[in-house]
Amino acid sequence: MRLGENACPFTAGYWAFLDRVEPRIRHNHRMAQPLSGLRRLADREAVVDQELHRDSW
Repeated sequence: MRLGENACPFTAGYWAFLDRVEPRIRHNHRMAQPLSGLRRLADREAVVDQELHRDSW
């Protein structure tokens, strides 16, 4: 689960991290598959926004 109060911080954090570093890694052929998955996320903006506002543990 990527969104909501019970969202897994590892899953959502992974996608938010990839979103943040995409400009720096988009030319690395080894990252093509994960970045393709990121681009297919229908809730990408919501996940990134949620992680920006997540309280630290």
